[in-house]
Amino acid sequence: MVDKKPSGVGLLNITEFKNLIQRRLKAGWVLLLGDPQLVGVIEETVYPPGTDENKLFELLISPALPGLGVFLAKKTGKLANLLRNPPDLDKIICLEIMGRAGEKALLAETLAKEGQLDTAINQLIERLVPK
Repeated sequence: MVDKKPSGVGLLNITEFKNLIQRRLKAGWVLLLGDPQLVGVIEETVYPPGTDENKLFELLISPALPGLGVFLAKKTGKLANLLRNPPDLDKIICLEIMGRAGEKALLAETLAKEGQLDTAINQLIERLVPK
């Protein structure tokens, strides 16, 4: 589900930031963390700029992770194909993409265990929000 708000640049306070992440992850989105150029390859491939698909890809900035790209992306068939159709895609709430553009990337997944979605999301948000 895409929010009805117009797309563009916006500033969120910490509560709004946390709520956005919680809503998205509960609605079938995934958090992508990594080198912005490397994650940009995913954007170009799955959510090309200027298309309706790009509305399913959002850039966030977290002061707790300077220099690291923080993105939200809707889980789609194209994303599943790019990830080689992992059987547990519905449980993945975060993909950490380690490496640089042009290199082979290493992928780490954060899975939400059955009945533990809220706990897993809150632990993830703790990493993104400065104390």
